[in-house]
Amino acid sequence: MEKSGTITPEYLAEYFHIGIEDAEEVFGRLTRMEFSNAEKVIRFGDDADALYFIDDGKAYVLNKDNETINEMQEGQCFGEYAILSGEKRLSTVAAHGKLVVYRMEASDFMTFIGQHPDVVGGMFRQVYGQLSQKHTKLLALAKRRRGVISLDSGRGRGSLLKTIITYAVVVALFLVVSFVAPSPDKVTLPWLLIPMAFLVCFVLITKRTLEGLILTVMLTAGMAHGGDFITAFIDTVVEGLGNPSMAETVIVMGMMGAVTSLLSAVGGISSFRRLAERRIKGGKASLFAMLLLMIVIFIDESLNVITAAFCLQRIQDRNRIPREVPALLGSFSIAICSMIPLSVWSFYLSSTMSVESGGNGEQLFLSALPFNFVSILGILAAVLLCAGILPRTKAMKKGRKRVDEGGKLWPEGSEKYFLGEADNEIYGNPLDLIIPLGVIAAVSVGFGIVRNGGSFGMYASAGLAVGLIVMFFLYVFRRLLTPAEFVEHLVDGLESVIVPALLLVLCDGFAVSLNTMHFSDILTENIPVLSGHTAIILPAVLFIVFTAMTTMMGDPWAMYSVAIPMAVHFSTALSASLPLCVGAVCAAGVAGFNLCPYVEDENAVVSAVGINPGDYRKVRISYWTVISVLSVALYLSFGLALRP
Repeated sequence: MEKSGTITPEYLAEYFHIGIEDAEEVFGRLTRMEFSNAEKVIRFGDDADALYFIDDGKAYVLNKDNETINEMQEGQCFGEYAILSGEKRLSTVAAHGKLVVYRMEASDFMTFIGQHPDVVGGMFRQVYGQLSQKHTKLLALAKRRRGVISLDSGRGRGSLLKTIITYAVVVALFLVVSFVAPSPDKVTLPWLLIPMAFLVCFVLITKRTLEGLILTVMLTAGMAHGGDFITAFIDTVVEGLGNPSMAETVIVMGMMGAVTSLLSAVGGISSFRRLAERRIKGGKASLFAMLLLMIVIFIDESLNVITAAFCLQRIQDRNRIPREVPALLGSFSIAICSMIPLSVWSFYLSSTMSVESGGNGEQLFLSALPFNFVSILGILAAVLLCAGILPRTKAMKKGRKRVDEGGKLWPEGSEKYFLGEADNEIYGNPLDLIIPLGVIAAVSVGFGIVRNGGSFGMYASAGLAVGLIVMFFLYVFRRLLTPAEFVEHLVDGLESVIVPALLLVLCDGFAVSLNTMHFSDILTENIPVLSGHTAIILPAVLFIVFTAMTTMMGDPWAMYSVAIPMAVHFSTALSASLPLCVGAVCAAGVAGFNLCPYVEDENAVVSAVGINPGDYRKVRISYWTVISVLSVALYLSFGLALRP
């Protein structure tokens, strides 16, 4: 049968940079194969017996935990790395729909490269070329997931039987609530705890947080409106979307996403690398510069750690700094962003608080900042790390010993996480990043002060709007971007915040439904105030419970949608300090995220620094455990000092 399609002799000649006659010979040795949906082409841990060219269709690349890490389409090749390295397969590739590939046996491939040794270099250049857009790809991944949704939406996480059992339990619970639950005005505390328990259990079992939140809001809305789950859910969501403050929140988050996309597009990120390499020579100076850059690029925690690690890596490598050190420093990016009111992380927090505090979430967030002890201790630890006086753990000592004995800068097995150098990296001007961020900060604070009658405040929507206008003139009239390209990146940024915006709407619906059932009044009636002792330990209890919840779920964003309403209600019912309790919840998200052994967003640090996930977790979790324990002591102390 005549072979035709994407994979042709002409394709192979271009791919390998060989003559058409040699390409025809290679083409003649290929075997055409077809795979049905979800069928495995290669499997993790198998011997490398062939490489494959995709002729038609798409394929998912899965890691050893069956989590999707990439998607491939026609014209791409896979399986060559394991042949060249002599290692076992490092991933699984499965068909997404019908997939047609051409298989090249490993023996034929090795014979071919023996005859054409220059082919190997060309192949690796293509591989690195696919990875070279490090900022765009990593940021898109981080923004799309945000810890609440994965690329595969559960693909490979379990069998059909598991899904059937899960949803059989869900349907049974909904039926029980429909026919057994009391009317909304007669709901008791045990019934109110059902939705919260359901959310935690669903996420822990399925690892699908967004799906769990939707079901939880549907369940809570049905309880609040007499069992009509579907109508109640739709009405609740529509009500939330029609709220002017909610609409402003969604717009602001979209503008933040647009700013992040534009900063990456014009090379404002990469420019800092050249600047750093001209000005910074010493090891400690490079670490302090990395920390400072993470603070300057405050708007997004993934953006700041990717930029900072990328810009300072060469200098740190020249100074023989083990990769464990910048990896640990990168873990403090969330602590930094959670303390700066204009970051995406902080704005999500303040917006979630607005749902529960009558629209003054910004002020509540600012009042809670001094009580976010985890982030404060984390930033202090980052400074001590840069100064070289942070006590070393076993993992850090092991890394230092390895380097001092002349070994590699990175732990064993980290090589496959290197992104490599980009042939087409865009190097812009540092001012293309500094000017917009400076304008956003200045305008937000200035308008916020005016808006609050002279007292300190933040007006993020005004700052971001003015910042985007400045970026348009700064980039378009200097021909860094065309007007059409500017709008494209604007749209990309808006698209990136769909999931966080949906979370906020669901959070609002959850809170509205709880209030409909008089959640605060029921708490007050059912929780005794034991001579003030409950109020004293409440902040520490909130911190411990929600740190554990985040650690198990790997998802601070969804945790906040449950925890912040509870913190507000509990502190009111027990007359505890509201800023202290809310600060404890904010800190719990930061602590739990860094204590979780499987968070997906660790990809940003792993890929930017060049360290394998296992060693990064050993370094990160040990230090954050100490920070969390110290924070518990502080919450107990301040709970006593601020007791009613």
